Amino acid sequence: MSKGSRVGAGLREPAQETVRCRPTPRFTLAQAVLHYAAAALVVVAAGIWLPFAATRLAHAMDWQTTFVGTLFVAGATSAMVVTGIVIVGVLYRPRRRLVGPIGPIGWIGLGLPTVYLLNTYPLDLRAE
Repeated sequence: MSKGSRVGAGLREPAQETVRCRPTPRFTLAQAVLHYAAAALVVVAAGIWLPFAATRLAHAMDWQTTFVGTLFVAGATSAMVVTGIVIVGVLYRPRRRLVGPIGPIGWIGLGLPTVYLLNTYPLDLRAE
């Protein structure tokens, strides 16, 4: 019996060589920056247009402009900021945490309540 014909007798199969290829990017850096800038421009334009749309909505629905201005616009803009914070937190999962009285807390745990408080403060001022 030759060595090559013994199966399971402690002989190892030769390791197959694994070749790992680096994936080819679909965009160049310049294209990615251009797409990012275009998306940012759309977001800025929408943010500028939003108060005007809210004013038209208030007049069309016969609502007070303060209601639409403080609730609708503040809610829409804070939702975008909160969504951005959550997306960044999910993608990057920061490992550094601050140790507080309730235990370790990340910057996302501080950022979300801060955005909430900063958006509700003007509502409190308007109510007075």
